Amino acid sequence: RSLDPACGSGAYPMGLLKKMVRVLTKLDPDNSLWRARQLALAEQIDSAPAREEALAAIARAFSRNNDDYGRKLYLIENSIYGVDIQPLAVQIAKLRFFITLIVDQPIDPALPNYGILPLPNLETKIVPANTLLGLQRGQLLLGSDEVRALERELKTVRHRYFTARRYQDKKALRRRDRDLCKKLATALVESGECTPSDAKRLVEWNPYNTNTYAGFFDPGWMFGLEGRDGAPGKFDLVLGNPPYVRQEELKAVTVRDSAGKNRPLKDVLKEQYECYTGTADLYVYFFERSLQLLRTGGVLSFITSNKYFRAGYGEKLRAYLLYATAPRVLLDFGDTDIFTAVAYPCILVTEKLRDVEKETLPDPKSFENADIFKQLVPHADRTFPVLAWKPAPAGGESKVDFPVVFDRDSFAFRQRDLKPSSWTIQQGLGLTLVETLRAGRQSLTKYVGARVSRGLTTGYNDAFIISADEAKAICRSESETKEFIRPYIRGKDIKRWRSESDDLFIIQIPSSENQPHPWSDLPAKEAEKIFKAHHPAVHARFNSTEHKQSLLDRYDQGNYYWELRSCQYYGDFTKTKILSTKISIQPTFCIDESGATLANTSYFFPTPSEPRFILSLLNSSVFHAYARRVFVDKQGGWFEIQPTALEEFPIPIATPDQKALSEALSGALIELHKPETAGLPERGLMVT
Repeated sequence: RSLDPACGSGAYPMGLLKKMVRVLTKLDPDNSLWRARQLALAEQIDSAPAREEALAAIARAFSRNNDDYGRKLYLIENSIYGVDIQPLAVQIAKLRFFITLIVDQPIDPALPNYGILPLPNLETKIVPANTLLGLQRGQLLLGSDEVRALERELKTVRHRYFTARRYQDKKALRRRDRDLCKKLATALVESGECTPSDAKRLVEWNPYNTNTYAGFFDPGWMFGLEGRDGAPGKFDLVLGNPPYVRQEELKAVTVRDSAGKNRPLKDVLKEQYECYTGTADLYVYFFERSLQLLRTGGVLSFITSNKYFRAGYGEKLRAYLLYATAPRVLLDFGDTDIFTAVAYPCILVTEKLRDVEKETLPDPKSFENADIFKQLVPHADRTFPVLAWKPAPAGGESKVDFPVVFDRDSFAFRQRDLKPSSWTIQQGLGLTLVETLRAGRQSLTKYVGARVSRGLTTGYNDAFIISADEAKAICRSESETKEFIRPYIRGKDIKRWRSESDDLFIIQIPSSENQPHPWSDLPAKEAEKIFKAHHPAVHARFNSTEHKQSLLDRYDQGNYYWELRSCQYYGDFTKTKILSTKISIQPTFCIDESGATLANTSYFFPTPSEPRFILSLLNSSVFHAYARRVFVDKQGGWFEIQPTALEEFPIPIATPDQKALSEALSGALIELHKPETAGLPERGLMVT
C-alpha cells in the first residue's frame, strides 16, 4: 500500500505504478501468479453476486494476453492511493490513470467498443481531502461488532463500484454507500469510537462529489483499509513532494476543527502536531502526518526544501526524524536548480521505527547529552549513503548519469551525526569542526547572558518608517511624541564592522501589552480620541486615506491599529548591542551604541560587557567556517543566520591579554571602516 499525501495531478503515483508493473513483469513474466492471486482474493468475497462480478472482471482484465492491463488494474485498486486538497488536481490524476489503462489495450474493430474494456471508477482511490487534518482520535478505531460488519459491507460496496460498468448499477451502489455511511457514523458514536461532530463530518463526506474536498483525511474511512484487530490500515510507503507553502501564507487560513468550529489553521496544527513551530512552513507537518500514516517498518520518501536541516523551525522535526526513523538515503542538492517548484531541494528516504504519540517527543535539547542520546536513538551507529550534490562547472556536461554520480560521490554517514540542533551534511573535518569548537566552551548566549532576537516587524513600513526631516517635524510639533521616535537600521544598512544609517526613524509605539498608555484598556473609539489628543501629528499620518486601511488590515499590530505588535524585548534596542544581517555571504557584524531599533531583516543581541571582544570573534574566519556548517545555505554562496545556531557559537577561553589584543584590533578595524576612512590600506593595522 502506497500513499502520496499531496498527489497533485498524480505524477508520483503514476511513476510508482510503472515501476511496480516492471517489477511484476520481471517476477511473473506470463502473469500466472498475479492472476492466481487476484482470483484467490475474489473467492474470499462473501456476497455471491459481488464475487461473480469480481471473477468476471478478472477474466476481462486478463483476456487477450492483456498482461499489463491486468497488472495495472489491480495495482490501482489495491496498492496505490492519493490525496490532494485540490479537486481539479484529483480529476487530472484520475485521467492519467485512465489513459495508462487505455494505452495497453489492443484495438479490434470487430468487437463491441473496439475491444476496449470499460474503465474503473477511482472515486475511493484518489480523493480530494485535507491530508493534514485527521479526526479527533487521529484515525478511526473500528472495534465494535456492528461497526466492523458495516465497515466490511461498505468496503464490498466500494469494491463493486470500482469495476461497475452500468449507470444503474453505479447509482444503486452510490445510494447504498450513503445509507451505510449514515448507519456507520451512528454506530461509531454509540460505541464511543467517534465524537458526534466527527460523525457528522464522516456522513457529509461524499466520495462521488468531485467538486469539493473533505476537511479531514482518514484512510480507514475513505479507502476502507484495515489493519490488525479492526484498526485502520496503515501504508507501507508514503512518497511525494509536499506543497511548499511559507508560514506567512498560513496566517489567514481557517479550517473546521473536530468540534465543528472554524478556527485559524495554525491553532489546529499546534494541537495536532509535535513538530509545530509558529514559523514552520507547511511541508514540516506533512513529514509528521506521513509518519503517522506509515506502519512501523514502512518507508517515507520525500522531495522537499532542505531548509529544515538548519532552520530554527526545523529543530523539532529533526528530533522527530532522529527519534522515530532510520534514514536510508539522503540527497542534498543545495542551491542546484534541479526542481523548479522546490527551493534548495533534497530527497530523504527513511524507515519508520516507532510511533510517536502527541506530547511524547523528547525535548530536542536532551539529545545533546551523550548518555540520553544512546537511550533515545539505539540505532544511532547505523550508517546510510549521503550525496551532497555538486553542480557541473560552467560549460560542463549538463546531462549527468545519476547512478554513476551517486556510486562515485556518495559517502557513508552515521545517524548519530544528525543532531536536532543542526544537520551538517559533510564528511571528515567539515563534520567534526563544529563539535570540536563547541567542546568545553561556553555558548554565546550563556557568555553574554542574552538571547539573539530579530528586529521589529511593523506589518506596514510605509506608515511607521519616516525620514529625518519628518522625524524633526513631528518632534517640533509635539514634545510627547519624542519618546516614540527612534533611529532605525535596516538589514542592508549593516556592514562588516559598521552600520550605515540612511537617516531613517521609526514611530515606535509599543503594544499596550508591553507598555501602558493613556488609551490602554479603553474601547477603540475612545482610545483613538485620547491618542489623537496626545499625538495629533502621528494620528493625522496614521488616520490618512493613504495609510489607515493598510494599518487596520495588517496582521502584525498591537491592541490598536496605531500600535506595533507585542514584543518582549523593546528595552534591548536601547542597550549596546551587536547587529547582524539576516542573509550574508561573509560574517557581517557590527556594534550599535545609538539605541537604534532594527528592521526584521536583521538580528541582534545586547552585550553589556566586552562587545569588541565578542565582535572580533564573530567577524573572524573561524566564525565563517562555523557559519558555513550550521546556517541555511542560499544561492550564490550566501547563508541565512539562524538565531539558535548563532546562540550556540562557542566562545573560546581567553586570557586578559588576549582579550585586550582582540578588543584593540577590533577597535582599529571599526575605525578603519568608518565612512570617512573606509577604503584606506589596512597594512598599517597590524603594526599598530
